[in-house]
Amino acid sequence: MSIRQRLGMTLSEVEGSKVKRSILHDTGSRGFLNLPNHRDFKRSKVVVVPFGLEKSVTFGHGTSKGPAAIIAASHEVELYDEQFKNEPYKRYGIATLKPFPIPHSHRRALELLTDLTARLLRRKKFPIILGGEHSLTGGSVAGMAKVFGRRGFNILHFDAHTDLRPSFQGNKLSHASALHLAIPYFHRLVQIGIRNTSTEEQPIIRRLTKARRLQIFTAEDILRANNTAYLTKAMDFLRDRPVWLTFDVDVFDPAIIGSSTGTPEPGGLWWYGVLDALQAATKQLDIIGAEFVELLPKPGQQAPDFIVAKLIYQFLNFRFAA
Repeated sequence: MSIRQRLGMTLSEVEGSKVKRSILHDTGSRGFLNLPNHRDFKRSKVVVVPFGLEKSVTFGHGTSKGPAAIIAASHEVELYDEQFKNEPYKRYGIATLKPFPIPHSHRRALELLTDLTARLLRRKKFPIILGGEHSLTGGSVAGMAKVFGRRGFNILHFDAHTDLRPSFQGNKLSHASALHLAIPYFHRLVQIGIRNTSTEEQPIIRRLTKARRLQIFTAEDILRANNTAYLTKAMDFLRDRPVWLTFDVDVFDPAIIGSSTGTPEPGGLWWYGVLDALQAATKQLDIIGAEFVELLPKPGQQAPDFIVAKLIYQFLNFRFAA
């Protein structure tokens, strides 16, 4: 079943959500990292896509402002990377699309992201989608499937929640169903940092695990045992296909992310543990794009915004400069 069928879209709606050429190439001078150069779309390997989708949040509200907050905070990130002893962005270039209207319809918004993701991948770009709520995964992975085919790619998922509910509060497009929307498309899924799941997800988890399509590494398993061996298992599970990274910032412990996410959970991962996992993934996997979601910026609390911006830059340096 196609994403169009799953979302119940009409042909006219699909055509109305196609990416306009001006959107795809429209970059500004004050994008991610506020780069004085190396921001041209044609010459940049990385393309940052602000996509402040917010249609189904149920607790904390404000994720639609996440992309702008990340970009603003990124202007304060030091471009020199101590690990690489240079400014790594110069080796790959980062263009940032100017903000564009997101369709009011949740279905059309996801289809727009599907088309945008596919077009960037076909141009050999590395998309960085800035959310917004996690339901946008339903659009990005459908774009992956357009390029790599169904079951032609794997997903690496950092999150406090499994997000495998068939629906939540009657909504099949809920942020709590983000990875359930992806099931028809991915081959395998690894979830890292999990510490909250639900009764209705258990049959799905058992079915995917039995079919060798899912591995879950909980935050408790990782932290209590001071366990890094899990990374070998995770990488081995995913290395046979290209990988899409989906990163929910609530994977961090609230001591790091605070209330700057809609559904914070105690007992989360810490900065260096997350960096270790991302570095291992970029060394061993063919990651071809990523999304960072669920930042809920708070006035006067810039630290979480900065943390996410710095994390993205560090991830890109691992991916392209190592």
